[in-house]
Amino acid sequence: MNITYVGHACLYVETHDARIVFDPWLDGPAYANQWNIFPKPVDRGTVDHSQFVLISHGHEDHLHEPTLRGLPKDKALYYPYYWHGGTFSFLRELGFRQTVEAKSGKTYQLSPSTSATFIVNGQDSIVIIERDGRVLVNCNDALHSSDLSLIDLYTDRIKRRWPKIDLVFCGFGGASYFPNTFHCPNKDDIVIGRLREQFYVHNFCRIIERLDPEIAVPFAADFALLAPHQKWINAVRFPREEIPEYYNMHFGKNSPRIMVMYPGDKIVAKELLQSSSYRPGIANGHLADLLRAQYPAEVSAFCTRASKPLSLDLVAATLKQHFDHPGTLRARYLHDVRFAIHLLDMDAESWINVHFKAGKAAVTRGTAAPSDVIAIIETMGDVLMSSLTSDWGADSLVIGYACEIKILDAKYVREAHYCAELLTRYPSPVAYALRHPIRAVRYLIQSNSAVRVRLENILKRLTKTAPWHSLPISSDAWLVGDEKAIRENYSLPRFR
Repeated sequence: MNITYVGHACLYVETHDARIVFDPWLDGPAYANQWNIFPKPVDRGTVDHSQFVLISHGHEDHLHEPTLRGLPKDKALYYPYYWHGGTFSFLRELGFRQTVEAKSGKTYQLSPSTSATFIVNGQDSIVIIERDGRVLVNCNDALHSSDLSLIDLYTDRIKRRWPKIDLVFCGFGGASYFPNTFHCPNKDDIVIGRLREQFYVHNFCRIIERLDPEIAVPFAADFALLAPHQKWINAVRFPREEIPEYYNMHFGKNSPRIMVMYPGDKIVAKELLQSSSYRPGIANGHLADLLRAQYPAEVSAFCTRASKPLSLDLVAATLKQHFDHPGTLRARYLHDVRFAIHLLDMDAESWINVHFKAGKAAVTRGTAAPSDVIAIIETMGDVLMSSLTSDWGADSLVIGYACEIKILDAKYVREAHYCAELLTRYPSPVAYALRHPIRAVRYLIQSNSAVRVRLENILKRLTKTAPWHSLPISSDAWLVGDEKAIRENYSLPRFR
């Protein structure tokens, strides 16, 4: 089993009778031009040469529509069975030779000696490749940003079924606007940003410790933000070169070989071939010069004017309709709260002011924010409209960093967080299940243990009986900038 690291979450796996590519993202940005793959793939030929395309989940950096449309269609495409079936319906329309909706836990024989198994976790999945007794576990994004109870549940499940694991590829970096796009008095964005990245690396190490593979590879964090005010986020990433040392210091017992890979590097016969053309120009993970060379222009939703200017009245009316919808749950927590939205891609009078009182919203146009708002949210009109009107459009905000939230008073961090969440609309699992009951039952049967753990965690938080390791990863401690509380709550040691 030979593996080529193509870039970000894209791997090319070759056995003697199967050629597999995971999560190809090769062409263009993702999330409203916010994410740019970096470093760029050096050779897309391996992806074109593949027989099987395995998509772990539906986020744009894993299911990248322009890349998929550009691939030769002589391949079989596999996608996990989720509670929401819309994405698979879209994939079938792309015209691949075969499109398979893979049930969680079921093994699919790709060729006589090579098989694939998807293990679904919410809207993510872990993918296991087997070939003549050798096992590769691709965790991508499915575990390192989960609660520890879910990490333990899934690593136990995988280890019971596959006691001897040869390779694990696992994410190690953040993919969320929280907490980096929230700015609050007394919060040092850079300190908290670095701590957040350490949190993900710590989870990576815990996953590796529990799966105990022979080789572990951190990956799926190869993207850059190019908006001038967000470039600092690129710089706070935890250098992957330091992960082996971090693991040895804090998880050192029975350490696996942690291999650091860049696009073009290969693992052949369990040995790392440092064949990436980037290596000669990279010193200790400092990629700033390469970033400037690959992206000399600032490409970002924040730097792009709307091609067709939106009507501010339309945006305000859409917001009002969204706030009034009974499914907008966070509204009930806002009793007397004012916040403002500044749409940066629109001309004068591009402010929308919102006043929630007793769970009801008043939405008005304005030329500036009132003096008594608790937060100012900056975004773009077209991004906001997509977030409010399409099933997964909110991903551009909450994953793609296409907003900035300025909290004006630290007393209102939770309310300000709710205000930001109010600008999103996702499909309701309950409503979808009522329309598609057979699919819902099948999903619950496949994922019953994870659903049970999630419900238990929610109950513990509601009853305030959750231990530290069950705290949500969106705890308010990240917003008020309390480094000590964060380290204590998430058991994060000091490093460097």
